[in-house]
Order: sequence, then C-alpha cells, then structure tokens
Amino acid sequence: MVDRRGVLGHPSFILLREPKTGPYNPNEPRDAEGRWTDDPTQRFLRPLYPTMYRKKEPPPPLPPGLSPHQVMLRKLYPSMYPKDSPIVEVSATLPPATPEEKERFIRDHYDEAKKIADKLGVPVETILGIAAIETSWGRARFATEGNNFFGQHYSPNVPDVIGWMQSAADGKMAVFSNPDGSFDAFMKPFGPTVAGVQDPREAARKLQDRGAFGVNNDGSKVPTYPSDVANTARGIAARLNGRGA
Repeated sequence: MVDRRGVLGHPSFILLREPKTGPYNPNEPRDAEGRWTDDPTQRFLRPLYPTMYRKKEPPPPLPPGLSPHQVMLRKLYPSMYPKDSPIVEVSATLPPATPEEKERFIRDHYDEAKKIADKLGVPVETILGIAAIETSWGRARFATEGNNFFGQHYSPNVPDVIGWMQSAADGKMAVFSNPDGSFDAFMKPFGPTVAGVQDPREAARKLQDRGAFGVNNDGSKVPTYPSDVANTARGIAARLNGRGA
C-alpha cells in the first residue's frame, strides 16, 4: 500500500506502509502485535510516530527473589500480597499431622460430626475422616480462618455461608461463622449421597463419583481417595474406641 501523504505532509515522500490484510514484507521481524521490530525505515519513523512504530522492549526483570507465579499473585491479589511484603506460597501439602493434632481435631469436631452422622445413619468416623482429609486434620487455612472443613466453594446458595476467602488455586472458598455451619452445609447437598452407607470407603467412592470430593483440578479422580478416607476413618475409630467415645 502506498501512502502519498508523505512525512509531515511533504508530498515528495512516498512511504510503504503495512496493508490491513497482511504484512508488507513477511520476512521483516515483527513483535506480538505485528509491528516492525527493527529496520531502517522503522528507525526513521519511530521518532515521528512512536505509537505506530515502536521498538519492542524486553520484559522488565523480575523483582529479586520472586518467581513469575509470585509476581502474578501480587498483580491479581494486591490486598493479599502487598507490594513491599514478601510472598510466602503455602504448600498444598502440609507435613503429617502429629498424634496430638489428630486427637485435638477429633476432640474439637466430634460433636458436629456426630450430629450429622446420626441424622444420616453413618459412622461418625466417616464424617470425621472426610473432614480430616479435606483439611489436613483441621490445619488448612480455610478451616482455621474460614471454618470450612469440606472444601466448599463459595456460592450464595451454599447453606449457612457468610462470606468467602480468595484462593489463588481454587477461587472463592466459602466462609462460615462456626464449624457447625460447614458440617451442616456438607450434610444438606451431600447427605443423601452417603445416607445409610456404613463402609467409609464406599461413602468416599460415592462422593468421588459425584465429582465433589477426591478429584483433581482437571476433574480426574484421585485414585487413592477412597482408601485414604477409609484408612483415616479406621484410625479415628480406633482412637474413639480407645477413649470410650
């Protein structure tokens, strides 16, 4: 395409410009937006038309000590990751719970689990086992800060929800005013799925088949989930029997 308007309105200049249907010269280097990256014509035009013929600048260096993922977190969640504070990425896998932590989890949440277990006709260790798997024995952030013991995502339709917390990996997670709210919110939609099931492994398999528990982010099933729940429930039952609960 020929632009006969010339440079600065001078008619003696005839410039070749990029046609709208494609590049004028496909061999010329171009940036991601299709602009010339560097050639003699562009070097001449760049001072005159800096927005049309700009040189592609290299990306700015990452701040010291930050990975690209951490920089992304800071941009997406500025209130959670302030500019001048270090970013600490919490591992999704916590260290194994100690016997004391397991005992405290059972003691603190036995009453909530027993209430819905009796309503559903399932062993209390099944409910405690599912909650223990979901929260790493109550140590996960959404349990300690949001009383969320079953990985419930936020929705206005979630029973007893009072708000949400942001997760970089999972989006909005439901927040409850107390653990009772989370246990009740588990029972209402998922109770019919496990009602009357006495085997924790079978209960876990039914929940997994619904796609709500024991699944990866891509929707695939975690192969060990039913056995993990069964083994955890078995250990909880042994502790309960040992203390006469």
